[in-house]
Amino acid sequence: MYSKIYKKEKWKQEEITSFLFHSLLTEIVKDLQFKSKDMLHLNGSQFLEDSPIFKKNFFKKKSHIEEIKYNIEKHKVKKKYKMIFGHFPWGMRGYDPRKLSISSLKFIDSDGIGLFLMPEFNLTFRDRRFNYIQAIRDNGFKVLAVLKMPEKLNLSAMQTSLIFLSRENTVQETYFAKYQETSLQPKLISLGIQSIYDIKVRKMIDHHEPEGAKITKAICGLSPKDIDELIKRDANFYDGIEDNIDVFQGFEYWELDKEIKNLDTEYGGYKFIKLDEIARVKQTREEFKEIANSIYIPAIGRTEVLKKMPTLSSKKKPQNFFQIECNSEIVKSRYLYIFFNSELGQKTLERELSKYSGSTIRRLRLSDIKNLYIPLPNIGIQIEIIENINKLRKIKEVFSKIEKSLSIKPISSSAQLAKLDQIYHSSIKLSEPELVFNEIKKGESTNREFKQTFALDVKLKKRGDHIVQECVKTVAGFMNKSGGTLFIGVADNSEITGIEVEVGKTKLHKSVDKYMNTIKDILKKRIGSASLSNCDFNPVKIRGKTILKIECSQSDHEVFVEKDFYVRMGPSTNKLEGRELATFIKDRFN
Repeated sequence: MYSKIYKKEKWKQEEITSFLFHSLLTEIVKDLQFKSKDMLHLNGSQFLEDSPIFKKNFFKKKSHIEEIKYNIEKHKVKKKYKMIFGHFPWGMRGYDPRKLSISSLKFIDSDGIGLFLMPEFNLTFRDRRFNYIQAIRDNGFKVLAVLKMPEKLNLSAMQTSLIFLSRENTVQETYFAKYQETSLQPKLISLGIQSIYDIKVRKMIDHHEPEGAKITKAICGLSPKDIDELIKRDANFYDGIEDNIDVFQGFEYWELDKEIKNLDTEYGGYKFIKLDEIARVKQTREEFKEIANSIYIPAIGRTEVLKKMPTLSSKKKPQNFFQIECNSEIVKSRYLYIFFNSELGQKTLERELSKYSGSTIRRLRLSDIKNLYIPLPNIGIQIEIIENINKLRKIKEVFSKIEKSLSIKPISSSAQLAKLDQIYHSSIKLSEPELVFNEIKKGESTNREFKQTFALDVKLKKRGDHIVQECVKTVAGFMNKSGGTLFIGVADNSEITGIEVEVGKTKLHKSVDKYMNTIKDILKKRIGSASLSNCDFNPVKIRGKTILKIECSQSDHEVFVEKDFYVRMGPSTNKLEGRELATFIKDRFN
């Protein structure tokens, strides 16, 4: 396929959507102060030909890929360059683009960079036949950055990566990002690469020096406030992350691993044990011998785990499974079956499969399964989990029978209707903590606001009046609009943090009662006694942590915070002044 393309065709600009690529390279070249005459284009295609910044000084005398390979290997390139860009075919016999990129490094100046379009990360860096990372190091270079390119930029059937190689320095990390079609991201990527490529820039940025802030603003056009917001964001591939390339398992693996860590699950409270320590993991080329207390994990395809032994007549043959023979004194096979088919278990298997994303067929290895870490409660809790799942299975069976009966006799199935009515009424009688938790999971809105504390500045670990003021403004804002609830002890992302940081023997308040009395006194002082009567205070314990729920009903009079007037608008509280205030009061309290 590649040989035909390179011999008979030229890449069309619209086919490769090179605008994206040009905008990225333009930012990097500009920020690293490279000039077009200092760049070499080792490529048989016309990938960069139409770009004003790259159209000169390309190595285009020999456009045939075989001739390019000859010139690289025979040292026909005499000059050293600040930047080399190479796009070599993958899959042609005798043309490994990784080895061609290694050969190209001899033409890069001491402070230069090599950019090479390669297949996706795992195929490029995790191929056991060729240790690409070590070969790069052996030549005194390092992997500066790896960008996962958009699908529309893929120049073959494979996912494309753009890798950056530079001389080794004291920075051990590599920059990873998923390149997307936005105007800001090339600048963020350029900054990320700069901070690994240039030690001085990195130190200035890390130490928040004025020069570092100037560089950041010059590259990204971001204010110090914008930069602070970026720093606070969870690590993601849009902003880019730094990681050690020796342990980085790929983009999909990293994202699945993050999903797993963010799952709201009770499994995280148990000790995690390697599967190989609690069970025997076996493979077969024929059929398994049936063994009690065993389950079967698929090596390919869907990750659904079986409790029934696959045979040669099964749709998926035994050689495509691992047999997990559990040590019954430590782990119940039924518990393991439930875990692996849970959301956490499924994502754990998907994460392992993602390590082989570059393969034609993703297939788990024996070592992958043996090294899986499994949450292991004691046998008593395992049995309790099994019983709970059995109850759920029986309820599903009941529902299935009711559904089947009602589909035929929706009115006259009196016995089934009575059973449905009983289940319905018992199921909606949720406890108060459950109701409150379900409300919190919906997130902040016009009538819901979350605050971690009422008075404590968590970062400074001392009382902050600005935090008190935010809570008071929210309460007044609810009353001036249509009412709402302030939840104290809940983070912006709906995480239950609890009021325990403010309440306790050594904290700002000795007990929950004293805590509520203090809040009532502050509200009485700042919004008045009449307004305070619209508030209802209720402490609720959720998952071992106490939160304070302050329900605010709509007020029949204007509620001022001292001299200021606030009103709830969407998920925020705004201050009204002048004509806007007069109009609102006239309409709302007429």
